[in-house]
Amino acid sequence: MNMTDTAHERTPEATKRLAHLAGAVYVLLGVAAAIGYYHAPLVQGDLTAIGREITGTDLRFRIGVVSDVLAAVLAVPLALLLYQLLKPVNKTQAALMALLLLLAIPISFVVALDYVAAQMLLTGAPEVSALTGGQRGALGMLFLRLHT
Repeated sequence: MNMTDTAHERTPEATKRLAHLAGAVYVLLGVAAAIGYYHAPLVQGDLTAIGREITGTDLRFRIGVVSDVLAAVLAVPLALLLYQLLKPVNKTQAALMALLLLLAIPISFVVALDYVAAQMLLTGAPEVSALTGGQRGALGMLFLRLHT
């Protein structure tokens, strides 16, 4: 190791702070993801009951969708923090890890749209009034199953 390498190294205290921050963001992401995962009120095979559950627990359903989006947003700083933390070990592998984590974020946003579409279909939003009740129910279930 030469003198230029040591000038860019973090102190153990700085590394510890960075690790704590990454851990805190990871815990927040985990909580948001857990809330997002368990918000869908499903009644096995009964489309009418599922529609009633979603309309009856509209706030819970919306909180779940927001939690899914929040988890995706929190993945951005997590990827950057983990990259900074792991870069001294292996810069290439740290960059690959961050890239793979960042690639999952747009996918998470698309998946959150599945729930929005399902809610619109199962609650009979005006935008889907051209569809029959059975068509709305079948499409709503399809969008819910795409997520689970």
